[in-house]
Amino acid sequence: DEKVQQQQTRDTKSPTPAIGIKLGWIQGVLIPCLLNIWGVMLFLRISWVVSQAGIGLSLVIIAISAFVCVITTLSMSAICTNGEVKGGGIYYIISRSLGPEFGASVGIIFAFANAVAASMNTIGFCDSLNDLLKSYDVKIIDGGLNDVRIVGAVALVVMCFICAVGMDWESKAQ
Repeated sequence: DEKVQQQQTRDTKSPTPAIGIKLGWIQGVLIPCLLNIWGVMLFLRISWVVSQAGIGLSLVIIAISAFVCVITTLSMSAICTNGEVKGGGIYYIISRSLGPEFGASVGIIFAFANAVAASMNTIGFCDSLNDLLKSYDVKIIDGGLNDVRIVGAVALVVMCFICAVGMDWESKAQ
């Protein structure tokens, strides 16, 4: 009788829900935002922008960029506070809050923006590493554009490996 009761208890219990990876606000929000803000455009390209556009227009460009970031942040905050936010990232939140049609169009733009940001950061890394190699008189092939291409190809392979391993390992690697 006791074995039957234990079996019935096991059968009626709901399975434990699968819990996603919880990164927290520091690993999940703060560190990625700071990495994006303090990225290639600010530290490596601002001198080029100032030399091409001048100080005044450079400040205008930075102000417009900051304005766009603030508007985007406020819009995302408004969307996120419309209901309970579950896992899934930005695309999941937008497609569930605004509908699949609008979510798909924003998702395509979001994917394109991430691809452009990844390529800009990779090029910035390659240029910086090439400058560092030049300062120590180290050449892979010619010390110029071909070295940047080789370093970029290796960096892309490493990034593909990190993406294949998963987000948990990637956040620990940061």
